[in-house]
Amino acid sequence: MSSSNDDWEDDNGDADDSEYSSSDGDDDDDDEGRSLLWLCQEGETARALIRVRRWDSEYPLGVFRAKKDEKAASAVRRDMFRRGTGGNSVLHEILMGGVTNPEGSSADLVRRLVRRMRHDFSDEAGAIFEARPRPHGRTLLHWCAWGNAHISITREVLLAHPESLCLRDRDTRHHSARTPLELAKRYWPEKRITSVLQRATETYLPYRVQFTIHLSVYRHYVTDNRAPFDKMDRKRAGMSPRPW
Repeated sequence: MSSSNDDWEDDNGDADDSEYSSSDGDDDDDDEGRSLLWLCQEGETARALIRVRRWDSEYPLGVFRAKKDEKAASAVRRDMFRRGTGGNSVLHEILMGGVTNPEGSSADLVRRLVRRMRHDFSDEAGAIFEARPRPHGRTLLHWCAWGNAHISITREVLLAHPESLCLRDRDTRHHSARTPLELAKRYWPEKRITSVLQRATETYLPYRVQFTIHLSVYRHYVTDNRAPFDKMDRKRAGMSPRPW
């Protein structure tokens, strides 16, 4: 994201990222081998946070990106990226329940998990941030908007995956195909989350358009080695003169 997004970046510098220590079948002293997903599905975010804080103390941010402990990284990845039968991840389960208290265990847990994904598993994190599980088809940012999540939490999700601003839900039972901003405007028009999402969308969309054009130009003229003014290359690309 560009520096123009400073007005919605998180100024809450607390908490490192989080880690894993358990999955189904693994031994874990504090919750008898229960997975992080199970704990959050059962509303045991305080117990889940104990595990995540322990991971943070044992494995500082960047350790896994540096590939210093592949065994631990694999265990943390498995627990953080686990999906339920409906497709929900740990973060989906927490945000669906609403995270309005910035000092609560749920808020701390979300911050730590999101930051761990950003720093150590960025190549894989997109699958979680873009996921739109049934029946609502809502991303993490959609759930932030739906539940009027605290601004510090919304900003963490925004910074991790601003592309979510352009994704639409798939709730066929109600008013489907809404962006996070449209949800916020519908249910929280006077709340700060709506103004934050509004500013974020206004600053991100021009960037996305520019970046998409850059990728298209690179693909046609560098990767495919086509000439900008060659008529045959234009026909091969299947584009009319104006977009070409």
